[in-house]
Amino acid sequence: MYKIFINGTPLFLLNNPIPSLPQRKDILQVTYKNTAELKDIISFVEQNAASLTEVYLWGDSLTQVQTDFARNYELIDAAGGVVYNPNGEILLIYRKGRWDLPKGKVEIREPLETAALREVAEETGLTEVVVQRPIVIADNHANITFHTYHDPKKMRILKTTYWYEMHCTNNCRNITPQQEEGITALEWVAPQQLQSGYLQNTYPSIRDVLASATANH
Repeated sequence: MYKIFINGTPLFLLNNPIPSLPQRKDILQVTYKNTAELKDIISFVEQNAASLTEVYLWGDSLTQVQTDFARNYELIDAAGGVVYNPNGEILLIYRKGRWDLPKGKVEIREPLETAALREVAEETGLTEVVVQRPIVIADNHANITFHTYHDPKKMRILKTTYWYEMHCTNNCRNITPQQEEGITALEWVAPQQLQSGYLQNTYPSIRDVLASATANH
């Protein structure tokens, strides 16, 4: 199974239908038939995301469904981290009116962990940080999230972000938001405080990352 957010609505790619889904207008289950119809499905979800809670797209071959879905997009890889300080607090960034996690595009031939550490350093100013482990996102069974968007040229982008748990080892209060990337604030937040407005004002994929990161911490 793959979970991909389209305008905030989760689209699940499956190799079997789910027979127990409730019959509701905001939940859609579609059988994959061909690439032409797939384009229409993507457009429909983009245009109706606000009224859809979940979308399920299934076909006999999950690999084929995933491959054909990806062909509708330009693919970008990114990497980021959930950074803990010695007090067990998580570093959040505030960008474009929402709380977020430090992350960014992977450079050509750049190792994923290296990219994640670089992005954390660039966006927060933290340099004494070590990677502890990949954060496995439950629905994707790997340390990845997927979401789509349109770039300024209206091209569809499918971004795969690789996530790592990190620990700040020193100078953890020496943080500086990367303002040229639209980051206006940084805040260390205790996991039990995430429900106090932070999760309500973030992206669905970031909620998944934080849920997975804190579940076994």
